[in-house]
Amino acid sequence: MSGPYIQRLRGIRDEYEVARQSLAYVNQNWDGKSLFNSAFFQGIEEKTVNTAIQNIEVTYFVRLFAEFEGILKDHLQTNHPAVKVPAKPKVDDLIALAVKQKPLKVASELRKSELRKKVDDIRNYRNAIAHLSYGVVPIPFNDALSALNRFLAKLSDPL
Repeated sequence: MSGPYIQRLRGIRDEYEVARQSLAYVNQNWDGKSLFNSAFFQGIEEKTVNTAIQNIEVTYFVRLFAEFEGILKDHLQTNHPAVKVPAKPKVDDLIALAVKQKPLKVASELRKSELRKKVDDIRNYRNAIAHLSYGVVPIPFNDALSALNRFLAKLSDPL
């Protein structure tokens, strides 16, 4: 079980919660004198706050997956230094390389499992967000976090 890797994703979750709750507070108190008269909010329009609220989950979804990608790269470089990681690897390559380093039974389970399909679905949704594509079923942030954590739990701790 890789506690340190899971902790890295929890950090993104914690930031997401702070940002989400902060935006909700700002939205609820937009017309209050203290916020309305605050120099901090000068030049910020209410519609911009509303847009931020609408986009906060997908913004942190992209950050969550980027951190997952970084964890895979770090894992390979730290725990498997003999594995050649491309300079600009695709996440599919990182996942495949990480899975290959597991014992054969675990690697086989991960390659063919529902968990691997879920990670692929998360990657596809991240790509749809990043490239403004449509036709991909949205995945809630917490569902993605849970699946990515289950995947990372199969990796060994950083050496």
